[in-house]
Amino acid sequence: MTRRFTFPGFVDVHVHFRDPGMTDAETAASGLAAAAHGGFAAVVTMPNTTPAGDSIEWIERQMVAKGRGEQKTIIIPSACITKGRAGAEVADLEALAEAGAAFFTDDGSYVADDRVMEEAMNRVAALNGVVCQHAMDPVELKGGVIRDCALARKLGLPIVSVETETKAISRDLSLCRETG
Repeated sequence: MTRRFTFPGFVDVHVHFRDPGMTDAETAASGLAAAAHGGFAAVVTMPNTTPAGDSIEWIERQMVAKGRGEQKTIIIPSACITKGRAGAEVADLEALAEAGAAFFTDDGSYVADDRVMEEAMNRVAALNGVVCQHAMDPVELKGGVIRDCALARKLGLPIVSVETETKAISRDLSLCRETG
């Protein structure tokens, strides 16, 4: 007996359309088409594009992209925590939230500076928003490319230690407690 299920639509909270700047990998149009084909009603775009998604203009470009083509899937943009995803200075989170950012992330980059992350978390808490961290401390990464597993050992790949993630998560949980 074959079972069939109907769902109103899924939401993918982490997509990389690479639009603008790296459209040879994916465009908003091709990403939306693939998402619609897969049954996704909405997708949240990541801001690790060129330029980085740290401006109102970037958010607006994402919002315009959702109107392209015949797709019913909508784009919900996230935005950078820091300017240029550089980890040195907090972006204009308030303006980005007002422009429509779903949450804040330097996706693919770890915000290593405790003071920068604390400021970001305080400001996002005031917005009743969400910070999503790329929880891999680069000091602990040490050239690792994969968590320890049978395939990694078989291929001789450099291992990412557990501490790479646990130190990052521990620091951020402490900041969450401090900032709300």
